Amino acid sequence: MLTVELGFQPRSQKLSGVLLYRANLNNAILTNARLNDVNLYRANLNNAILTNANVSYSNLEMAQLTGADLTKASLRMANLEGATLIKANLSNADLVKSKLVDANLTNAILKSARLVDINMSRANLMGADLSGAEMSKNNLCDVTMPDGTKTKEGCGN
Repeated sequence: MLTVELGFQPRSQKLSGVLLYRANLNNAILTNARLNDVNLYRANLNNAILTNANVSYSNLEMAQLTGADLTKASLRMANLEGATLIKANLSNADLVKSKLVDANLTNAILKSARLVDINMSRANLMGADLSGAEMSKNNLCDVTMPDGTKTKEGCGN
């Protein structure tokens, strides 16, 4: 795995369009970072702090975000397909039109998050806190809900 030494305070820098494929950003402090349209495919962001970060339009497919703090982050139209977000904090995060197909959000905190027009097919939300979350127009086909039930909403049946 590639380890990235950024050499600057990312929260004060714009990293738009950067390729951070398989980057190791474990425990990184990226508060207020502008990471929109960044390729973070298979990146390790476990326990990273991305509070108020702008990660819109970014590719986080298969990224590891276990325990990450994404409070108030903007993840609009981000690709989080197959991402691991176990125990991640997404309180007040904006995930409008994001892709969360096959994402693992077990025990994630999604309090007051904006989950609108999202494809969440086969995502795992077991134990997730969705209190106050705005959820509408979502594809929830075969999603494991917080209580362990499976939903067929959006499966086309």
